[in-house]
Amino acid sequence: MQQHDYIMRIIEQLGVALARVRDMIIGRASREDIQAELEAAARQGGVDFDMARIASVDTLVLLIAVGDEINPMQCWLTAELLLLDGMKAESGGSAADAAISYEKALRLFELLEPNAGLSPAWPGALERVRELQARLSRVQEREQPPT
Repeated sequence: MQQHDYIMRIIEQLGVALARVRDMIIGRASREDIQAELEAAARQGGVDFDMARIASVDTLVLLIAVGDEINPMQCWLTAELLLLDGMKAESGGSAADAAISYEKALRLFELLEPNAGLSPAWPGALERVRELQARLSRVQEREQPPT
């Protein structure tokens, strides 16, 4: 029971940290402050954020797997961090960087059960997939040269 309570507290703390990063992006905080918060949330969740940003999706899957099984919490957290990284890039005007992070996040969320999420208060994987498809479509349109 104590371990379950501890895990729930960690999940709540991660949720607060991720929500803070999202609010910072929407509120147009400095890129440096957003990056610092993203990295702090990643450390708190045991995610190597630098690796997540440069690794291929296939490599990320290997990193979040335990044997042949994907660790759903690590998968969700890594995908959420990449979603936020994409939002940060998009808000900074870098559609190409946003697309890279959004594509990785989308692929990771697609590996999860549709209702999988950080907690019941957070969107499930299917909701995030839909959000990412819309975001990815938007940034890809921006990348297209004018005709």
